[in-house]
Amino acid sequence: ICYNYLISPTCRRYDVNGYLDTTFHMNSNIYIKGIFPDDSYIGLAREPQGTEFSIVKLKNDGEIDSSFLKTHVFWSTGDVRVQTDGKILTYTSNNTDLIRLQKDGGIDETYHPDSFYIQSFDSQGENLILLTREEYNDYYGYRLRRLLNDGKEDPNFNSKEFKTAEKIKVDKDGAILMSDGTFLFKYDFNGNLDQSFEIGKCGEGYFYTGVDILSDNKILVSGQFSFYN
Repeated sequence: ICYNYLISPTCRRYDVNGYLDTTFHMNSNIYIKGIFPDDSYIGLAREPQGTEFSIVKLKNDGEIDSSFLKTHVFWSTGDVRVQTDGKILTYTSNNTDLIRLQKDGGIDETYHPDSFYIQSFDSQGENLILLTREEYNDYYGYRLRRLLNDGKEDPNFNSKEFKTAEKIKVDKDGAILMSDGTFLFKYDFNGNLDQSFEIGKCGEGYFYTGVDILSDNKILVSGQFSFYN
């Protein structure tokens, strides 16, 4: 799935060899954000006024699923994650309000997490890993947290503080990758530092902004750097 941020996003699908899939219905003004277990897609559709989006579901052929209830969210909405049970997590407003949707798009009224400033987040099965920005006495810092499926913070997770942090990703085994812009760290399922993981560094004065994980747990990084060690 590809999209163009510069003018208006357009969804297209390509096969494994890079050829355009002509059976896929192309949609304008939709950002693809995730994939459901049945290989349908979750996306953000730009509203006509341009300042708000709606969360929409696309069928596997790219057609909009009209049975999926629309939920309006603000422009600042970033990540959208699909849990293993098919429920959908996102955040609205000024990166502070987590909401969870049912599989049909309706708001899950049983989900009442605390309010955090969210820097990055990813699902860990039916749990949620949060990287939150915290205000301390004389500086801003970051904390790694885990919320359980009911929205409550997990007391058994090894929550920790960082002075700098950018992005987190969870691999298929539940391990957590966290970048601070220069280094890449790995933590186990419960937030303990993986001492066997060789911390990567992208060079003095450079940084990386993107981290993703392939199906075989290999790691892709992107950013502004000339080498990666």
